[in-house]
Amino acid sequence: MNRKMTAWRKNRNLGDISGGRCWVKIEDRVLHRVHSLKPPVAGAELPIVLEDNPSRDFFFPVTGLEVSDCFKQFPKADTDGITHLWLRRRPGRVLQAPDHVLAEYLRGSGVCAIVLYPWARDMLLRFGPTRPSHRVRRAYQPWTTDWFFQNGIWFLHWTEPALKDFYLRVLLGHEIGHHCDPNRWSRANGRKCEQTADQYALAQIKHKEARSPGKT
Repeated sequence: MNRKMTAWRKNRNLGDISGGRCWVKIEDRVLHRVHSLKPPVAGAELPIVLEDNPSRDFFFPVTGLEVSDCFKQFPKADTDGITHLWLRRRPGRVLQAPDHVLAEYLRGSGVCAIVLYPWARDMLLRFGPTRPSHRVRRAYQPWTTDWFFQNGIWFLHWTEPALKDFYLRVLLGHEIGHHCDPNRWSRANGRKCEQTADQYALAQIKHKEARSPGKT
């Protein structure tokens, strides 16, 4: 998929940290925040759930409890070793755009963390002046089709129920897909790792839908 299609598909190899998506300009902050997480003590119940207070311009469409409950529905063999689920305050006051971070998988120094970032309170995802391609629009179609053009910018409007589903089924599933992928992310195989994580999330969605009431 095009890198502008999804806001979570940016990988960087940051020292001993494997995986994760970040703004290039704040890679040093990524390193700082990962190493601010202490490895869990022996016998601690995992994963540890952390919830930051988002800034006034953002909110989390999911709670730590909802993320934790959804996390438990994934195969234990796939989630084993994840130490933290972190609903993290977004750095600065940057508004949502396709090349900004929504989620990260970060690994290093005894920590394996899935980080989810808050959404802008205006419920909009910004795409710039160019009309999004059919492929981009189709990727978001299961959750919203409310596109509009205003002041030279294309926007996609979301509802809270759609965002909740997107966070729990897509973002969380994608990052778990990175965790259980045996291939370490690098610039050479980054696209393949992203595709593997996409395929994992999609397979889990289909599996859960097949097991839901009313399915045969």
